[in-house]
Amino acid sequence: FERGLRSFLAAAAVVKKFTRARIGQISTRPPNFYTVIINEQELLARWGIEMVPLDLARLERNLLEMLSRDARVSAEAEALRTRLSRQGVADEALRKIAALKLFLADWAAQEELQAIAFKCHEDLPEMLGIYPCFVNGELASLGVPVTCETDIHGALSAIMLQAAAGGATPPFFADLTVRHPTHDNAELLWHCGNFPHVLAKDPGKSFLGTHFIIPPHRPGTGNFEIKGGEITIARFDGLRGEYSLLMGHGRGTQGIIAIQASERN
Repeated sequence: FERGLRSFLAAAAVVKKFTRARIGQISTRPPNFYTVIINEQELLARWGIEMVPLDLARLERNLLEMLSRDARVSAEAEALRTRLSRQGVADEALRKIAALKLFLADWAAQEELQAIAFKCHEDLPEMLGIYPCFVNGELASLGVPVTCETDIHGALSAIMLQAAAGGATPPFFADLTVRHPTHDNAELLWHCGNFPHVLAKDPGKSFLGTHFIIPPHRPGTGNFEIKGGEITIARFDGLRGEYSLLMGHGRGTQGIIAIQASERN
């Protein structure tokens, strides 16, 4: 009975969050990301899902104004400095990261957004000198999931996962990358440093760093391994008017680096 009741409440929460959701859309999708194309009109007509657009010029303008006038920026930067170490992140970059977190949180509250889909590269880093990856994870910890590459369907997936979990744990937005070299039934779930820091397996070893893939390696990424345990994998998507929800269940496992370290010890 208890299991059935919990499942019913979770399903009801998912439907409530999904229908009439408001998604903040920051800029457009990157040119080559055809997999994140959506039909905005159809989402609105079928489920009342609204996009709330924001262009990068307005974001930059508001962010620079916050840096010069908003006393909360220094306080947030100090809180981040106290919480985790830095590698390659100067004080001015840290203030920009703090300001971006505050701006997105304010915007989400003002517009009553359930999630945000963000074009993370390459325009914003060129404009501000930082990546928003770590900030994306911070917003997810505050109850507003943020997805990369302006992935609206990904944002809707995150909303449903968060609702199903009753807000007990934030979702993390990941790519399926490579199969485990020694374990055929294991896959690396990875992205560029946007996972919520509250999911860190060992917060003491985590740090705020630079994007190690895309030069010139600007600051703004979270670097840490997340906790293991039970994992739900989900993806809402649609094509030619037909929509589906992929759902899967998995468990965390050791990566090859962790295994090698264990063998050395």
